[in-house]
Amino acid sequence: MTTTQKEQERRAKEAAEAERRAVEARRKAQEDLRRHGTAVWGTRPR
Repeated sequence: MTTTQKEQERRAKEAAEAERRAVEARRKAQEDLRRHGTAVWGTRPR
């Protein structure tokens, strides 16, 4: 079973999109941590 060029391109695009979203989420969590002393998922400030 072989994957077509189009299929590979679509998969690469999806992977890049997911990676970008993960980076954005991580950056937002860091900013919230700095601003509020807690992360989004509710950890306690030290």
